[in-house]
Amino acid sequence: MKTLYILSDSTAVGQYVTIHKTWPVLLSQHLEGRYIVQNVSRNGETSRQALERLYPDVLRYEPDLIYIQYGSNDANKWETDRGHPRIFPDEFEANMFSIVKRCWNFGVKVILGSNHTGAYNHIFEVNHSVDYLVEHNYNNYDYLMSDGVHLNELGHQLYFENIARLMDEIS
Repeated sequence: MKTLYILSDSTAVGQYVTIHKTWPVLLSQHLEGRYIVQNVSRNGETSRQALERLYPDVLRYEPDLIYIQYGSNDANKWETDRGHPRIFPDEFEANMFSIVKRCWNFGVKVILGSNHTGAYNHIFEVNHSVDYLVEHNYNNYDYLMSDGVHLNELGHQLYFENIARLMDEIS
C-alpha cells in the first residue's frame, strides 16, 4: 500500500480542534485502503526545523508522497527577534527548495500546500516547480479560530476537501 506523509505545522496538528475533525484524520479515513497516512506535523514548527527532521521523521521510511506546508511560523515576528521574522524570506525559499529537492532525491512526489494565512506564499508558488500544488487562499475568518490564524472545524473540512480532491485525481 502507498504511503502519504504530512509535514506541516499547527495547520495539520489541529490546534484547538478535536483530533477526529482535523483534515489529516478526515483524509486518512477518505484514503483508507489506498494510502497509509502518517501525520508528523508539529505546532509552531518552521521550515528550518522541518528540514532538520526531514530524513529521520519522513524520508527514512521512503514514502510515496509527501504533503508539505509552511510559512506562517516562518513569517511570524516575535518581540524577542526585534520585529524580524523567525525565518527571513530568502531562508524560507532555500529551506523549501531543499526540502522539495531532498524528497525528489528519494523518489518522493511532493504536494505543496499554500498557506491559508498567505504568509510567504508568493515565494514558493512562483519559484518552485513541484509535482502538485494545493491552494488554500482563503484568509476568511469563517474558517479560522478567534486568533485569526488556526483553522476551526470548518477550515479543517475545507482543507480536507481541497486535498482529497487532488488525491482522488492522482490515485
